[in-house]
Amino acid sequence: MVISFVIPTLNEAAYLSRCVRSIRRLKRPSSVTDIDITIVDTGSSDQTLTIAAAVADRVLQMPGATVAAARNSGCRDARGELLAFVDADCELPEDWLSYGLAHLQRPDILAAGTSLMAPPATATWVERHWHRVSQTAHGTPYEFVRWLPTSNLLVWRHAFSAADGFNEALVTCEDCDFGYRLSREHKIVLEHRVRTRHLRESRTVTELFRREWWRGLGNFQSWRLHRWDRHELWSVVGPPLFLMCMLTLLLTAMLPPSPQRLLIIAFEAIAIAVTPWLMLLKRGVGPHVGFSTFVRSYVLVCVYLSARGIAVFNRRKRLEPAGVAKVECDSRT
Repeated sequence: MVISFVIPTLNEAAYLSRCVRSIRRLKRPSSVTDIDITIVDTGSSDQTLTIAAAVADRVLQMPGATVAAARNSGCRDARGELLAFVDADCELPEDWLSYGLAHLQRPDILAAGTSLMAPPATATWVERHWHRVSQTAHGTPYEFVRWLPTSNLLVWRHAFSAADGFNEALVTCEDCDFGYRLSREHKIVLEHRVRTRHLRESRTVTELFRREWWRGLGNFQSWRLHRWDRHELWSVVGPPLFLMCMLTLLLTAMLPPSPQRLLIIAFEAIAIAVTPWLMLLKRGVGPHVGFSTFVRSYVLVCVYLSARGIAVFNRRKRLEPAGVAKVECDSRT
């Protein structure tokens, strides 16, 4: 069995080598005869292409392409019966393949991935507290989910083709959209016994805002494609409502003083305060974690809601690739 890894890149010189090394040193079950690695670059201006040529089996260049288009292109000439999608800023644990293939032996499971490792103690407070909020604590070895982020995803090639791959019209949320289509009739597994290391977490509040704004660009479009799925209602509607409440509060505060204005301000302030609180409680982060931890987590959730709320109103158009060029290389010779 051959497994084909596809890694999309855009200015990933600082992380790409570590990512590929983690793939090369994966423990291979006896059923795995070979792996190949395709790197698809979408317009890097740093040393990413030079590094890619040295470490990958195949390099494609697609300047301006969406990450969905990059991943689809990387699969077209891949040899593998299994496809593995990995972000360039991630390191896979040595047992990643072993656990993934163990799940995929079941006929009703078509895709598997792992949760993310907690940041080290030396990480910034933003990294540590956002991980606590974004990664729900798990008491089981694995769970069945409706979609998996493509930071690390292992899927049968025939299932990927049957689901028509990633939606290239989506700037972001292409992984969520793909998972929903795949999980309509089959199961997807999120493994917790081994975890992938994300090398580029948001280190500051500004980074977190920018990253969540970017991730939210495809939220509404993905939700519409899946017929307004009720499971995604809060993630799409909640952030813009939070943002609108904040803007309304500012506008109300500028009105002439009156008893009605004070009542409206009080109502809006409560709505703004309760929304992040409910999100934290859903994630198991309450006052019991400590005052400092709760306050910092609360602030980060407000940043998240604001960024996602702005993204919903963004009219960013689909990016079109300027062209595709293939460079054949083999780092194992």
